[in-house]
Amino acid sequence: MKQTILTLLIPVHLFSAMALNGPGEAWIKLPSLLRHFSEHRLETPGLSFFAFLEQHYGEAFSNHQNAHDHSDLPMKNLPEHGLCCTSAQIGLLTPPVLPRLLPPDRFTVRNFFSDPYLIGSCIAFDIWQPPKSC
Repeated sequence: MKQTILTLLIPVHLFSAMALNGPGEAWIKLPSLLRHFSEHRLETPGLSFFAFLEQHYGEAFSNHQNAHDHSDLPMKNLPEHGLCCTSAQIGLLTPPVLPRLLPPDRFTVRNFFSDPYLIGSCIAFDIWQPPKSC
């Protein structure tokens, strides 16, 4: 029973965490984007979806802005810094750069056991030997 409830609640929680916080809230407006695309397809039947996106989210939007109501489209009523915050959050998801694993140079190897209180391996080998079998 617990596993069934867990299986049902995890996708709900993940969707609410991704889609309902900050700029991700705009993805709920996806049906209005598709509805607006169908309106444009009625006006110009040869319009592709990528041309539609260029017309509404690209440089051509300034020419097309007054032709229709675009307030219900995703990402159209965000503050000016909304996209910058989104890109900064996406940038934080990348893993940190791992340092290159290079062999140590001679200076590091030579000074690694430079503590005078450490017994060298030559002396320790003479002192500590396993028992000899009979």
